[in-house]
Amino acid sequence: MRADTAWVGDITCIKTYEGWLYLAIVLDLFSRWLVNAPDYDIRYCD
Repeated sequence: MRADTAWVGDITCIKTYEGWLYLAIVLDLFSRWLVNAPDYDIRYCD
């Protein structure tokens, strides 16, 4: 297996004092690094 050939991801909501937030992660299976770090754009769950 090579880098950038297999990715996995997950999305969940996290409860905070200000409400629920999304957490989305995409991981490269070979290097185990995050594929793309977010721009810290906060999205609240409805």
